[in-house]
Amino acid sequence: AGNRNASGIAVTIGMRETQMPPANNSTSATHANYSATTSINISGSTCALAIARSLSSSSSLSIIATTITNAGGADCNFVNVTLSDSIPASFASPDSISFAPTYSSRSGQSVTYLFQNFAPGTSRALSYTLSFAAPADSLQSFSLQIASAILVQQASPPPQPAPQPPPPTQE
Repeated sequence: AGNRNASGIAVTIGMRETQMPPANNSTSATHANYSATTSINISGSTCALAIARSLSSSSSLSIIATTITNAGGADCNFVNVTLSDSIPASFASPDSISFAPTYSSRSGQSVTYLFQNFAPGTSRALSYTLSFAAPADSLQSFSLQIASAILVQQASPPPQPAPQPPPPTQE
C-alpha cells in the first residue's frame, strides 16, 4: 500500500469570547476561545482534526495559543504535514510577534510549519506572543490551512499460503 497526499484543506474556526474581570484595579483582561473540528478525506479515508485557538490579553501582552490535534483513528497517521497560518495585516506584522516553535518559512503575512510526524492522538502547539493588548475579536480574521499532508497507509498483511493437500497415504 502506498501513501496518499492531501492538500489545500482550509479550516474555519468558530469563536467564543469571555471578558475576564479586572484584577487589582488594572485594566480588564480578555480571553477568547476558538475551536473547530474538521475532516480530511484522502482517497476514501476520513480523518478528524481538532483545532483550538485562544487569545489571552492583558494591558501590555497578548498570547495566542493554537493546538492542532490529530483526532483520527489508527489509520490516520500523517507525515510531512505543512500547516500555513495567515496573520491579518490589520492585526500585526509577523516581525513584531515572537513565535514558538519557530516557523519553517514565512511569506508576507503567512508563516508555515512542517510537522514530520503527526500520529493519531498527538497534538502540535503553536504560541504567538505580542507586546500589546489584542482585542478578543482579532483572531476572527486569522486563516489556518493544511497546505499538504501525507497519509501513511497501513501495510497489508502478507498473503496466507494456500492450504496444501495432505500427503498420499502408503499401503
